[in-house]
Amino acid sequence: AFDEKNHSLRVRLDAAHLSKIVDDYNASKGAVSRAYDWATDPERSAGEKALDVVGTGASGLKSAYNAAASRPGGQTIGAAYQAVGKPALRFADSMNTYAWAKAMGYPDATASMFAGLTQQGIYTPMENPAGELLARAPLVRENPKHRRWRGASSASWRSL
Repeated sequence: AFDEKNHSLRVRLDAAHLSKIVDDYNASKGAVSRAYDWATDPERSAGEKALDVVGTGASGLKSAYNAAASRPGGQTIGAAYQAVGKPALRFADSMNTYAWAKAMGYPDATASMFAGLTQQGIYTPMENPAGELLARAPLVRENPKHRRWRGASSASWRSL
């Protein structure tokens, strides 16, 4: 409104209107200009900027996955993976567990038990064979300071 007495224009803005003006301004800027503003923003730490980048990438991948999974072809591939791919990967993991158990000197029955547990998705020490070998090393086994290197399950499997 125009104030004739003071020869001035009085403008009244509310927060929602100011926010809309800022949003419109930001939308009118180009992508490079917005990226520059984001990168040089002194109010955001480098860690916050890194999280922004990771979050944007992850949300983009999730959106792409959801879009693909919602289509009939994506649903068919997902169902095929659940029916064939997952069991095949578990079988391969169980064979890998059996081979590591045999390489580490476990008897056939124990190696087969480890393979069966892996097939069911249960943790065995063969999931970290390097750690298991380290835990068996004489200097580590005999030194109480190095007990932290042993997995919690190593001692319980040792009796098998």
